[in-house]
Amino acid sequence: LEPFYKQALPSFRLLTVVSFRNGSIINTINLRFASTSVPSGTQIANVLINAASQITAFNIDTTSITVDGI
Repeated sequence: LEPFYKQALPSFRLLTVVSFRNGSIINTINLRFASTSVPSGTQIANVLINAASQITAFNIDTTSITVDGI
């Protein structure tokens, strides 16, 4: 996922997997951005939604994407 965030959001710095949970494998990740330019939750979600069709290693349910605040 990092290449998608790097390309779409110049302030992107790091992606860290926090946890996996049951239920078709629910993944929680943290994203870090440069403090000078943090994108909105909508922008962050849209990168993943747009990347979903290009990722073949696993399926992403784009209707279940949520972005929490800082």
